[in-house]
Amino acid sequence: ICHPKPGANDNASGSVLTLELLHYVLETKIYERLPFGFAFLWFPEYYGSMALMSSKLGEELAEEVLLYLNLDMVGTDLSEGSLFLVEPPLGTISGLYNLLREVFMRVTGYRELFGNSTPVRSKLSLYARGSDHDVFSSLGIPSASFISWPDKYYHSSYDDLSSLSLDTLELVYNVIISFLKELSNSHERGDLRNQLSLREEIEVLRLRVIGGSEDILNSVLNREMGEGNFRKRFRGYLDIKRSFLIPEEIRGELLSLYDGIVKEVLQEVLNLIDYLPRDMKALEKALNLILYYRLAYGPDISSHNLTDIKDRTLAIVNKLMEVKLIL
Repeated sequence: ICHPKPGANDNASGSVLTLELLHYVLETKIYERLPFGFAFLWFPEYYGSMALMSSKLGEELAEEVLLYLNLDMVGTDLSEGSLFLVEPPLGTISGLYNLLREVFMRVTGYRELFGNSTPVRSKLSLYARGSDHDVFSSLGIPSASFISWPDKYYHSSYDDLSSLSLDTLELVYNVIISFLKELSNSHERGDLRNQLSLREEIEVLRLRVIGGSEDILNSVLNREMGEGNFRKRFRGYLDIKRSFLIPEEIRGELLSLYDGIVKEVLQEVLNLIDYLPRDMKALEKALNLILYYRLAYGPDISSHNLTDIKDRTLAIVNKLMEVKLIL
């Protein structure tokens, strides 16, 4: 039976693991050794996160949250699937995430090598839509997501306790606990600020992207370091099919352009658009950066018509500008 009820892996696994992490934080009082606190959230996927982040409390959270971690389907047997850490979009670079990424690679035994053969089947994924990290990312909050995939029992009546892998749950738990301990140790040594500096992350990105994108990366760095004068031009999670923000008279036209990889690329553009002049040349440069980055470091998209992806994304952005959804 397809999706008959909430499942064990999707997503009781993420809910229970969040509860276990809360228990760890309260028991160890690790928050007393850090310059920031924690918020643990449970809500219905998308509907709950969208309602929360559109409320007054959500507006306050959007200004305060340094990093959002999403736990969705974290109990797949890794003999049949992989553990993914889904990275934030380029426009929400984060020193905190950079440290999490390093811890994830160390704890899981991940190595960035072709033909990757590691003790655990773990993978880094460029930003991909599919869970509540989308909502937080769209508000400019650095957001990463843990997910184990594929799961052969996904949305079926077989997604019960017998299908869960306690080893995978323990692995994700250990990654996050190791991350918290690393933060605490860095703070006690007095080097947390330097370790979480974005400048190193920017330098890594410079090595990865094509020439001509320096100004975009410098703009991202300046904003994140609290320098420069920026005005938020787009805030909010955008799903062309469901969003009430989209005028009905243009929804059909946009839906004809909005599928496949365009969904991810469009969200990446919306996360970068605050840093760009309002002209097509700047948007095309941002699109080149995003597509090059995905070609080099993401799943193979070389079989896609990249010109078509660019044209469709630009057409959607133009239309969103016309109806003032992008200022």
